[in-house]
Amino acid sequence: MLIKGVSPDVVSYNNMLSDLFQTGRFSEAKEFYDSMNETGKQWNISTWNIILDGLCKNNCVDNAFKFFENLCSTDLQLNIISFNTIIAALLKCGRKEDAMDLFGAISAHGLVPDVVTYCLMAENLIEEGLLEEFDSLFSAMEKSGCAPNMYAKCSSPGIVA
Repeated sequence: MLIKGVSPDVVSYNNMLSDLFQTGRFSEAKEFYDSMNETGKQWNISTWNIILDGLCKNNCVDNAFKFFENLCSTDLQLNIISFNTIIAALLKCGRKEDAMDLFGAISAHGLVPDVVTYCLMAENLIEEGLLEEFDSLFSAMEKSGCAPNMYAKCSSPGIVA
């Protein structure tokens, strides 16, 4: 693109950044991100979610969490994908309290948990043997209008046939 004098748009940059993270080329992704910032383009929520996901999948959960906290302190409107990505990573690495705190903070950001968010939290509660809390979470999920999918229903101990 650059050779032909065409400047890549945000979607092109996002695709290249995502590919670098997905192929495990973390240091190249960081260099590419640094060069992206030099272009002066306005990045979108997809850019930030790609970086969050890339950090998490490359076992940089602490860096991802700090990056997420920095994003929260800006005027940027995060989306539920941002929260789901970091909650999943925190749960995976055993930082369950941080994940629970973040789940509780979703509404403060003007967002509503989706079925993915609820399933992440439900799996954690089941793994911990906190079945009463699971039932409360499942009820809150239904009351919020978030329709549980088959996966969510199958996770509920009283529903499996």
